[in-house]
Amino acid sequence: MHFTDLTIDESTQIDELLDIWWSWSRAYMEKTGAPRISAFCKEMKMDDTYTDSDVIDDRINSAIAAQVEAVMESLTWQQKSAIGIITGNRVIGNRVFKNPRMTREELHLHYKSAKLVMWPHLLRRDLVKKEVDV
Repeated sequence: MHFTDLTIDESTQIDELLDIWWSWSRAYMEKTGAPRISAFCKEMKMDDTYTDSDVIDDRINSAIAAQVEAVMESLTWQQKSAIGIITGNRVIGNRVFKNPRMTREELHLHYKSAKLVMWPHLLRRDLVKKEVDV
């Protein structure tokens, strides 16, 4: 497979999914041993009565990010590193993240190869759409 096998639209779709995944993965908080809820609220049930669109969007993005995370399990460490660095820098808007073991060119090569590996898996999970020629 060559890097030109993905169209600009297909590559952009993957970038958007990776942006969602990156933000979701940064929001993960390790369990500290404290109870998750107050003892006074144990009998409360979750209700969507007062759920706004932001909460619904967060739930959808969490589900998407979990699927992207599962797809990323098939990547090499170099590809995972390249995705984390390039996506993080794109989301933040600065070149903050880097890997001293890889040059900028190597990062981009691993990033592009990761997107090629991820494409069929994301397509199978209906997270992206194949461009149709008209």
